[in-house]
Amino acid sequence: MGKKASYPRKQYRQLLRGWLLRHKAIVAGLVAIFAVVTAYEIVLLRSMPPTSVMREVIVAALAASAVALCWGIHTLFLAHEDHAIHQLRGAWGEDNTATELQAAKRQGLIWRSVDSIALENGDIDHLVVTRRGGIVVVDSKWCSVIDDGKRVAFATAAKRAGQRGKGLVNTVTQRSHGRHSAPRKALTVTPVVVVWGAAQSSVRDDEVVDGVAIVRGSGFRTWLARLEAETISQKTATELVARIEGFDENRRAVVRERERESRTVTPVRT
Repeated sequence: MGKKASYPRKQYRQLLRGWLLRHKAIVAGLVAIFAVVTAYEIVLLRSMPPTSVMREVIVAALAASAVALCWGIHTLFLAHEDHAIHQLRGAWGEDNTATELQAAKRQGLIWRSVDSIALENGDIDHLVVTRRGGIVVVDSKWCSVIDDGKRVAFATAAKRAGQRGKGLVNTVTQRSHGRHSAPRKALTVTPVVVVWGAAQSSVRDDEVVDGVAIVRGSGFRTWLARLEAETISQKTATELVARIEGFDENRRAVVRERERESRTVTPVRT
């Protein structure tokens, strides 16, 4: 499967699209200014001899103008949409965790992981099939400051994500085993909070809140290496991940179909 965009990144993109549509006049004005400046710089380029040093300066100015336009629009968007920075930080956190999980796979700490699983009752940031630590459900957080209140809130959210992960694993394993077969032993599912941003420096070693480990992003792989729950074979891991990805894709297809139907429904005139 191709790389999926995380839930906060999708929300961020939706906010950006909505903001651009609502502020078309501002965006059009900035683009018009950029077009005028670019046209003027092109005229200057054509009027200069090929050996002129100023040509390089103008080419650099063209690139700087394009960067300034994008930066200006993005800055205005973040200034107007308070919720956007929250979603952006969430995307940063999930992207960082996904990168760490790829490194953990290369180190032989885990078999596979599935990112951004959408469910009816919420989403799962990362579901990880480890080699010796059972299943790990990761809730990624990016924040500047973490206090006791946030610790409790993070642990509570991670517990809910862990329950969703446990339900998902049980669902796909029961489907694969057959309704009339003897039940398999349930796999251990461990929730964990991985903290990114400046706040991770405030996370203590071996910190646990309400039974949930809270781990610095920089120490996540070390935590995975120490985790001991149960050994999972590569065959089991491959089958489990394939079924989870299939479940996730099927659900996303159903959601997309519902969205298409809702857009194409023509209201009945009375």
